[in-house]
Amino acid sequence: MDGDASKEGSGAGLILTNPEDNKVTHALRFDFETSNNKVEYEALLSRLRIACKMEVKNLRVMNDSMLVTKKVNGTYDMKNTRMKKYVADVSEMAASFESLIVEQIKRRENRCTDALIKLVATTYSHFSKKVLLEILSSRIIDES
Repeated sequence: MDGDASKEGSGAGLILTNPEDNKVTHALRFDFETSNNKVEYEALLSRLRIACKMEVKNLRVMNDSMLVTKKVNGTYDMKNTRMKKYVADVSEMAASFESLIVEQIKRRENRCTDALIKLVATTYSHFSKKVLLEILSSRIIDES
């Protein structure tokens, strides 16, 4: 998972992978003003909410935010009241799982979620709210 906030918009990219390596890709656009740190927590809480709805029992969350990872795991002190609330909400939701591991990964390992964020965080008012993805397995033209 990853989140990003900019002048154009903010969003999160989430990829849920089960033990059989099946993936569910989810992109979120946040239509409210936020900061990079807050959007990381919004992305994490969204991931936890989705995993709860899917009745996931054991969850391993990988993100590239050292700050969020260390604060959620209790290795960094909390000073900001709003950030404390985010961490408290994560702790409360963690009780819904048999196990929850939040770990940091390198940014280069998070490229897929970065691409999702770029898609949703850019403002394209002429797009509908739903974008269909079509994968073509062969060329449209006949080259023979």
